[in-house]
Amino acid sequence: MTVAYVKNHNLGFGVPYRRGGETRTYRPDYIVLIDDGDEEPLNLVVEIKGYRNEDVRDKNNAMVSYWLPGVNALGRFGRWKFAEFKDEHKIADDFERYVDRLVKKELESKFDDSIAVAAIYAAQVRRIQEEA
Repeated sequence: MTVAYVKNHNLGFGVPYRRGGETRTYRPDYIVLIDDGDEEPLNLVVEIKGYRNEDVRDKNNAMVSYWLPGVNALGRFGRWKFAEFKDEHKIADDFERYVDRLVKKELESKFDDSIAVAAIYAAQVRRIQEEA
């Protein structure tokens, strides 16, 4: 599941966001590389927060609404997701459950894709047989 992780300290990884008309930079706590069953590992940006003030909401919104869709649409920097964990006493369990859900979702997606491909193939075979 977890392949590698790094604390985002002096890495230069930051996400711009706006707070009160001022541009700021959000520096998430960790980046975790996860093998979720896809051909390419998933880059999971992890934030550990206890108290959520307005600034935290602005950072989260910038990450989820703008940065993630943008970087994933580019496709040149891998796949990215974001997770925020709040309860310091449950972080390990919450993280494990989160990753388990990611892996399960990826496997279900591949299964659904396989079913869709099989259904399309079967429809094409029926169409060819009907035309013959």
